Amino acid sequence: SWMRLARSLNDVAIISDRLSCANLVRWSPMGYPIRPHLAKSWEVSPDAREWTFHLRRGVRWSDGAPFTAGDIIYWWEDQLDFNGVVPTWMHVGGKPGEILKVDDFTVKFVFPEPYGAFLERLTQAT
Repeated sequence: SWMRLARSLNDVAIISDRLSCANLVRWSPMGYPIRPHLAKSWEVSPDAREWTFHLRRGVRWSDGAPFTAGDIIYWWEDQLDFNGVVPTWMHVGGKPGEILKVDDFTVKFVFPEPYGAFLERLTQAT
């Protein structure tokens, strides 16, 4: 089945943003439900302030090194160039969240306020 058609540059950008990168989660071909990608599963706290993601084991970088929670933390703390500003997808209510390593294959996103739309935002976060 053909699920997407690109008729303009806008359509190409949407396909690129939604379907062309490796994220923790991604849109399914029909949009919902959002599906696991680099994460195998996730839980959200009842107040939607904490989102815990369990990474798939066996995912490897091109050099053969395993992809772990440490890579996400390294990217967050050392690779992103915030220039003092946290990306908008990590904000809720105008306040930034944080990413914590729980163990080698688990990360937790913690926000100061409920963030019910975080999963949708995460599908496109880079």
